Amino acid sequence: MRFSPGLALFMVLTMSFSAHAGSVVRIVCEDEDLGSEVFINDRFAGECPVDAQVAAGTAVIRARKRVSQEYEKVFEKRMRIGEGTAQRVELVMSEPRMTAEAKAVKETAAAAAILKQAEAGDVAAMGKAAELYDSGRGVAKDPVAASMWRFKAEKTRMRAELSAAEAGDVKAMNGMADRYEQGVGVDKDPVLAGAWRQRAVLKQKQDEEARRQAQARAVEAKRQAAARAEAEERERAAREAAESNRRKLEEFSFFRTTKDFFKGVNEKVIQNKTAPGDPPLASNLTTLTLGGPGATVLVLFSDTVGAPSATTELIKLKREAALRAAAWAKPDSMIAKAAGGQKAGQPLSAP
Repeated sequence: MRFSPGLALFMVLTMSFSAHAGSVVRIVCEDEDLGSEVFINDRFAGECPVDAQVAAGTAVIRARKRVSQEYEKVFEKRMRIGEGTAQRVELVMSEPRMTAEAKAVKETAAAAAILKQAEAGDVAAMGKAAELYDSGRGVAKDPVAASMWRFKAEKTRMRAELSAAEAGDVKAMNGMADRYEQGVGVDKDPVLAGAWRQRAVLKQKQDEEARRQAQARAVEAKRQAAARAEAEERERAAREAAESNRRKLEEFSFFRTTKDFFKGVNEKVIQNKTAPGDPPLASNLTTLTLGGPGATVLVLFSDTVGAPSATTELIKLKREAALRAAAWAKPDSMIAKAAGGQKAGQPLSAP
């Protein structure tokens, strides 16, 4: 075992303290913790390393070393020391933390900011101000000031709730009823409590009726929009049908086959009129027409025989046009005029 002069000195001190019925504690440290201030039972014992005589019993050893203006490292240990004994304590310092002085300065500044907000009417700050005076953080403890700030906060909340209640807020109305029942922020008053409760019930019923009516209006508006869309679609379809009917009426002819026959003859003449040695156009038309009397007679006969059927078709077209207009209850509408070829204000002609 290696024997050092420091250990020998510690043993000598131990025996000396034992002779005088005392106890000794050696405080040791290393590296950057050297020079830390050591306190035993809140009495300065010296800078680490240090040997100190202590009375038997419980001892609280504290050490601190400042690392900056606002931060320090600390150590604390509680231990029991017997009569005439010697003990060794090695300091293991904490990570840097804010000093008590710096913390007090910070708390004072924070308290001043909170009090300023409270004085400006901030309800939350009023509650915090009451807590500050209860705990003494940043201000001197003052139970009277704490009660005053709580009263002011509750009074401010009451005024805000009263304003909301008078504006028709059901929750605030019930809140005022509770206040008058319990005497929170106001004097107890069962009559006013009942009045606010009744107003809350009435307003809630009115709000529910207003919501019901709003929902009914929304449903009706949706129904009307759907009806308008359906009507517009029917009108579009009717307009297209009327336009088709109008074109059919314009194109209708009792002698359509005969007209088509002569139109074809005319086109043939025009196609052949430039051939060398052809006679004049009128001569060709006469020759083609008279040269095929059988075909001409057949065409005229066909149109004559089909006249009753064409008459029936014409009546059907006019009747459909009249029925469409009548079905829409708009005989003077654009659809009816398009279907019957009428001018505005004129009734449809009978079929």
